[in-house]
Amino acid sequence: MWLFFFFLLLTLPFVLVRTIRWLAIIQQKEYRLDRLWAFFHSAEGRAELFRFWSKPKDFTRLGMKRPRPTHRVLLVALLSSLVLLLEMGGVLVLSMLQLPSPGYFWAVVLWVVLYLLLPLTVIIGSLPTMILSALITYRTLSQARSKLLQTKPRVIGIGGSYGKTSTKHLLHHFLSQKYTVFVTPKSFNTKLSVAQSIVAGYKKQQIALLEYGAYITGEIAYLTTWFPPEIAVETGFTPQHLSLFGTRENSILAESELIAALPENGVVFCNGQDSGAVEICKTGAQDNHAQIKMYSGSQSLIALENSRLNDKGELQVTWKKKKIQTKLIGLQYLVNLQAAFLVSQEFGLSDSEIIEAAETFQPNSSFIEAMTLKTGAYFINDGGTSNPMGFNAALDLLAALPYPKKVLLTAGMIDLGEESRQIHFRLATKAKELQLTVAHVGIDGHDEFAEVFAEELVTDLDAVQTLIKHTDEQTVILLEGKVPKVLEDQITALVQR
Repeated sequence: MWLFFFFLLLTLPFVLVRTIRWLAIIQQKEYRLDRLWAFFHSAEGRAELFRFWSKPKDFTRLGMKRPRPTHRVLLVALLSSLVLLLEMGGVLVLSMLQLPSPGYFWAVVLWVVLYLLLPLTVIIGSLPTMILSALITYRTLSQARSKLLQTKPRVIGIGGSYGKTSTKHLLHHFLSQKYTVFVTPKSFNTKLSVAQSIVAGYKKQQIALLEYGAYITGEIAYLTTWFPPEIAVETGFTPQHLSLFGTRENSILAESELIAALPENGVVFCNGQDSGAVEICKTGAQDNHAQIKMYSGSQSLIALENSRLNDKGELQVTWKKKKIQTKLIGLQYLVNLQAAFLVSQEFGLSDSEIIEAAETFQPNSSFIEAMTLKTGAYFINDGGTSNPMGFNAALDLLAALPYPKKVLLTAGMIDLGEESRQIHFRLATKAKELQLTVAHVGIDGHDEFAEVFAEELVTDLDAVQTLIKHTDEQTVILLEGKVPKVLEDQITALVQR
């Protein structure tokens, strides 16, 4: 019997690491069975499902995939632990029966089976919260729709696989020059987050700016049945969530649901320089004959000229012979700015109101933010939701800045599916060509960056912390994506107030 207990103790660390990992995955999928189902049907999900054995780095504080310590994840962890304890109890009872040695053998076999089924155990533990969440979501959606129906604001829907949140906040600032405007906070774009935002923040404003996000086909269509848009803005298309949709065609169809929900002859403002966005707009407008107005590309209805960056990376443009200095960091925001200009014209803002809005807009955490650290280093924070387009643009920004020492701090990008390796390898190669010092502090894209940079890649967490601590006035640091909290805390402590 003691051999069996020894076997249990030997395997418990692997059970613990795998359980924590799956708690993080379920949290990342927002405790949604539809997202989990889509995840399991993706190459990434299947690989994770059959990832039976932990790697040495999984036991380190950097390599371990951990959930954020929220009340909900703690409850799910508790319920999952109870389910696991019940399963373990059954195994222990079997082992303690006065059976011949084959009885212990089958107990070991059963324990191994339970280990392999740990994802199912965690899912079972999360089911009560999933059911409760579904009921709360429906109730909140009903409350939110009732609030909007009372005054019927003009609803502007923002869609796309990148640039939604930044465009939304720009439009909020611009349109607020003339109207009262409600906007969903941060990057809230799911059923519950949009509904909760409306219930909490809608105060009979004239315009409602809503962001529509999707992880599966039909999700945007469902959201539009609750909050139908009058006008749409399509920002662009990347394969960021290709692992969830399976194919590019499915992703295009999912994004086009926002345009399809417009009224007959409605208006969609489209990023004309993005072929994927154009395809989304044309697909969505097939039945309702929505007017497609381009705010970029060769058919653009707005012209912002002489775009360039100053020494701080801030965007400058010329419009109607007027030089405009913005606080936007990076040339990639030019297209978002063009959207804000054209939509503002559609809503009757004067030229002076538009120019004032462009010059006074203060980027929030949904944009690239720049600050000076106490070490003297210039720090560029692109720590929001990372996507291939934004990552590439941030590298271009880094290359353009006049600093002799340039550091890229990244944790890679999630939900890229089968294209993950290709995208990360391409970005790693570009970072190498730009002669950047790269610190990779995550799991996604690690192998690709390690392949390109070899021993030059900084991955040890202590070494990364030391690297940041010893920067100076000649250094610019680009933070791309989410990094471990210990690094976030260190950077926060170094920011000059």
